[in-house]
Amino acid sequence: MLNLEGINDRLKLITNIFLLLLQFISLAAYFGMLSSRKNFEEISSNLYPDSNNLMNSFFAEYLVTYPAFVIVLLVFVCSIIKETRISARASKIRINVVVLLIMAIVFGSASYNVFSPIGFSG
Repeated sequence: MLNLEGINDRLKLITNIFLLLLQFISLAAYFGMLSSRKNFEEISSNLYPDSNNLMNSFFAEYLVTYPAFVIVLLVFVCSIIKETRISARASKIRINVVVLLIMAIVFGSASYNVFSPIGFSG
């Protein structure tokens, strides 16, 4: 797994705070996508007039909803609560990496399913 034995405590603290900050940024970005759902529904109805799902995708329909956001929010809150319950910084970092990966997978899946039908031409 993640070997943090040779790293000093100050670097562990900074790494832990950085991971928590990345979790918060991911959560804020996910909320931003959720806030734009009406715009995505309008685009979706133009692209897929016969589909009831957002962007013709079951995953996009489910992941860009408040219940899905609440689940991710609860994971983040548990991550914050963990900061007061666990004293070993190495354990905190390992857990924060896992939580960040979970959040990145959920947000990435939602983003891909919403934006891939639109295209990324720039």
